[in-house]
Amino acid sequence: CRDDPPAWLDSLGHACKEYDTFNLCTVDGYGTGWDSRWGSFTDYAVDGISAREACCACGGGSECRDTEAVDWGGDTCAYYELHPEHCGCCDTPNFTAGSDCCSCWTSSADIAVVMATWPRKATRLPELAYTSEELVDLVVRCPDLVMLDLSGKGMRGSIPSELSRLGRLRHLNLAGNNLHGSIPPELGNISSLELLWLSGNPLDGSIPTELGRLGHLQYLGLSQNQLGGSLPSELGNLSNVEFLSISRNFLNGSIPSEL
Repeated sequence: CRDDPPAWLDSLGHACKEYDTFNLCTVDGYGTGWDSRWGSFTDYAVDGISAREACCACGGGSECRDTEAVDWGGDTCAYYELHPEHCGCCDTPNFTAGSDCCSCWTSSADIAVVMATWPRKATRLPELAYTSEELVDLVVRCPDLVMLDLSGKGMRGSIPSELSRLGRLRHLNLAGNNLHGSIPPELGNISSLELLWLSGNPLDGSIPTELGRLGHLQYLGLSQNQLGGSLPSELGNLSNVEFLSISRNFLNGSIPSEL
């Protein structure tokens, strides 16, 4: 059963949850918390709908049944019954938590909380070969990601510059894919990055000087690509880097003194 309308309030602003919590009603009528001096439920109806019609606790509401659809992390409605605060975080064209899962009819996700406290929703994606266009779609859906690990997912295309919109991202791992083209200089705008791992892709072009802006970066992996040119001296600004991997590329020139 779900309360229907989901956000119903009586004429005094009381929700179905209050009718239930304070024992104002039962499925058979008035509860022990209801004072007869208050009159009837209908005295507090809005648009002709009282608690008796709107609230499951009062014998109203609508019948609900979970569907068998799954979200993009492979989770069913059973997951959202345990974590209703995640409702809406991982919908797909074939799954909408708000309509497929009873526990989500009155809940919605705070995406920032979901991704910051339970990164599996950022990393447990279906075992498919993703394209760069689908990665952009992920950015649009979850702009508050803090961890994105798509290593070894068989991704194709180029690294989208739209990743720079992920202003809270700390870990970005796209290693071991089939990503072509150059490294977007816009990645240097993700100031929160602590790990940037792009090794094992046929990336070409030069290493963007803009990566030198990543003041919080601790791990930078660019090995086993087809990068050329020289190492930018701007990488010397990365004072917090603990591990730098640039082997097996086509780099030339000397190592900048700044490093």
